[in-house]
Amino acid sequence: MLVIIESTIGGNVAGYLQCTVTGNETISSLLSTYCEAKGIQVNQNFLLRDQKGVVLDSRKTVSSSDIKDGDTLYLEIKGMQNGMFRFTSWWLLALGSIFIAFGGFAIVVALHLLTGPTPIEYGVVLDGGSSHTAVFVYQWPGPKWMGTGVLKQIGLCNIVGDIASFYNNVSGVDAFLTPCLTYASSQVPSASHLTTPIYFGGTAGLRLLNISQPSATTVLLDSIRNRLSRSGFRFESSYVEILTGMEEAHFSWITVNTQLRNVGPDHRRMYLRENSQETVGALDLGGASTQLALEMSSGHETMMNSTSKSGGMWREDDVSNLELYSQNYSVYSQSSLCYGLLEVIKRYQSMLIVEGENNGLKILESPCQPIGHSIVVKANNVFNSPCSENRSTSDQEWTLKGTSNYLKCSNKIESLFNATYCQSHFLPETCFSNQGQPSLENQDFLAFSSFTILTRELNVTNSSSLANFRNAVESVCNMTLDEILDIPLTVPNSSFIPLLCLETQYILSLLTSGYGFDDHTWQGLHFVKQIDNTELGWALGYMTEKTNQIAAAEASVLLATPIFIALAILFSLFLGVGSLLSYHAVRMRRSASSYSRALLLKIDDELERFLPIFDFNEQEIA
Repeated sequence: MLVIIESTIGGNVAGYLQCTVTGNETISSLLSTYCEAKGIQVNQNFLLRDQKGVVLDSRKTVSSSDIKDGDTLYLEIKGMQNGMFRFTSWWLLALGSIFIAFGGFAIVVALHLLTGPTPIEYGVVLDGGSSHTAVFVYQWPGPKWMGTGVLKQIGLCNIVGDIASFYNNVSGVDAFLTPCLTYASSQVPSASHLTTPIYFGGTAGLRLLNISQPSATTVLLDSIRNRLSRSGFRFESSYVEILTGMEEAHFSWITVNTQLRNVGPDHRRMYLRENSQETVGALDLGGASTQLALEMSSGHETMMNSTSKSGGMWREDDVSNLELYSQNYSVYSQSSLCYGLLEVIKRYQSMLIVEGENNGLKILESPCQPIGHSIVVKANNVFNSPCSENRSTSDQEWTLKGTSNYLKCSNKIESLFNATYCQSHFLPETCFSNQGQPSLENQDFLAFSSFTILTRELNVTNSSSLANFRNAVESVCNMTLDEILDIPLTVPNSSFIPLLCLETQYILSLLTSGYGFDDHTWQGLHFVKQIDNTELGWALGYMTEKTNQIAAAEASVLLATPIFIALAILFSLFLGVGSLLSYHAVRMRRSASSYSRALLLKIDDELERFLPIFDFNEQEIA
């Protein structure tokens, strides 16, 4: 019969030999024959296995070992069965490397595609008003939305007093601003201080100062710059400025419409009646000026069918083109300097003084003050503003005695909106005009700042009609001081309480005789102080527009590109190593059943110790 002996050993033992045997040869003789054919010495550690992987007993014959014609026997070294079995570690290494490669690839790709938390950006705005300075702290998601930040107010600090009053004592600016700057620092994470811009916007009070004292105004602004440069926030000299009335108006429009979500993401129609404009108008009343702003739409008619820009710094009106959230808006803005509450009070007092001087009086009746209230006013406090300047008087002090007379009070305030009377008593360019103002039809408005502070004291709600408002003003103007003090006011003992009649009558005249609200258009007027805990005013709109110029801060990827590339190369190497190991493991297989043989060899190694016993038993039985 023909038997093939194939070596699984490398080197000079490698190869195979075809032997013709009778069947009576021992396995040991087959080993000798192979070694002789290869020209090598017989090694006592050599052994043969059959095709099933069973170790053949060297003392048995070919026939008794159940070897058949054409069978292949495998030459190995004793102990090689462990090595044979260990070749599976190549597979383990290969599979491990491939697993690491694919697992690593999956992880690094996921980390490269995923981003970290959305960065939050911050901004600080100082509103330098004529009655107080407010410090606002805002935040917005860094990526912005359609190129513009979606702002949220996170802090507000108020400083009572007119910052313009420091024009002759600029050393006091430091102490004036420091408390609220410290507060702003506490609201912004310290890690964000150097990237948080801080702005200062001066409003009507500083506009008036700049008219009367331009050099002193420059020195004052420089002292503000000096203090803000030491605030710890990001600051440039251009971040301190005096806003024009136009800017103040359209920034207020941005504030109310972004907070109502009439502009920007999450579009909704708040405070908007059916068939009204898509955005609300803004009405702002401060200490030295008043502003109106509304969106101009196609077919929107204007009063007098003209646009006037003749007021210079005193009265500004024009149409601004604003870009917010990748949308363009045409916004009409109007600002009237000298028509803020504090300046109107001075104008009212100056009118009384000039009329009293003509009659040689020093004790003057004041119809807009309640009976029981008297104040002493001095010339340097009344005529110290371009809004009330009048050189015809020489007296230095007067007593204004309240008379609680609604009709006379109303007529006196209405005269401020009479062009002939106003121009004969004050600088003509400072007089109010609504020429060029768009129609109020189908337009909703939000009135805020001093509008809401005073109407709240009248207990006037947004559902109140114009007649209700007028009746409430008439009622308070006919009250004595004691009767006014008995009203459950929201701000008791405030300095404005004795002048509640004057201030509310002025609001009524401004809205009706000034802006032209009537019984019908009044229905679209809403008095609102805050929206979503955000104070209404120009500051938020100012910061919102500034975000158009601030680069978006995108969320950072969890795995940066250079690290991603390095790890991708590393795991590619693991994949290559795994492939090479797999190829090596395949090469180690000498037949399709080598893995099975390796397992059987492991089992046979344990059984081999019992073979002599079995052989002894067989001989005994024989």
